[in-house]
Amino acid sequence: MMLADRQVYAIQQELDEIKSAISELRMQHKNLSAQLAGVTDVATNNRLVGALNATRGELAELDEKTTECNNRLKEARKSAGELRDDFVQELQTMRTQAGAVSQKWTALAEDASVKEALQAVNKSLGKQFTLQPAGSFGGNLKQLKSMEEAVKSDLIKLENETNSLWVNVTINDKYKKRMIVDSGASTISVPDRMARDMGIKPDADGVPVRVSLADGRVVPAMMVKLDSVRVGKFTVQDVECCVLSPDAPDAPPLLGMSFLSQFKFEVDANQAELKLLKVDSGEPAPKGKDKGKTAKKKK
Repeated sequence: MMLADRQVYAIQQELDEIKSAISELRMQHKNLSAQLAGVTDVATNNRLVGALNATRGELAELDEKTTECNNRLKEARKSAGELRDDFVQELQTMRTQAGAVSQKWTALAEDASVKEALQAVNKSLGKQFTLQPAGSFGGNLKQLKSMEEAVKSDLIKLENETNSLWVNVTINDKYKKRMIVDSGASTISVPDRMARDMGIKPDADGVPVRVSLADGRVVPAMMVKLDSVRVGKFTVQDVECCVLSPDAPDAPPLLGMSFLSQFKFEVDANQAELKLLKVDSGEPAPKGKDKGKTAKKKK
């Protein structure tokens, strides 16, 4: 699991670097276009046009790398999730086996014939043997308990409104919002007004993207990072969030996979409940190198 998490973190870092490069190139393209608007001589015009074409080519190449990187990240997260599922299943199996062994020792200790045989052995040898598991079994139980402590879960009540399941979310340790739980959304998604109400400035901090809405429309958006997202007792740091353009003011906020993929999760629509299960591999998440890119309220 540590190796799987390390791979996920490495791909995330690679993706962040690509997005940062895209942001710089878009700014470069904007500046070159502004210069071109005021050019009067042919030589300068040709130079700027060439630079613009080169910038567009680099952007197209980085867009392809972004798609490829996103696909690798999706597969890495899937692999890490499958390992966690296997780990939890193994823990459940070991706990069942440990319980059966403990019950057997208890039954032997209460068996009259066993007690009588033990007394006879002690009398014959002049010893005081006791009937108990080997020390290694106790050590294994402690190790099992330690591994179980790496698994934490929370059951969060949802609100069912118009066939959508809403959950309370805290953004950046400050802003309490309601979002629809949507495992079909690749990231958290919020409308422009909500983002600005939380002090997020997508134009300054984001990378331009285009996203598809549930009604089939494709609208422009800005990809930013939130300092933190908390649902129930779990908090995730540096979470990708898609801020939709003002063209989609009525789009509902979505709690998507940029948060949910950090967990083994289950949504029970009948009971209106979200179960989050977190398995800590022990691999520390990398600290962001450039917090200036993180979407938060500027002081």
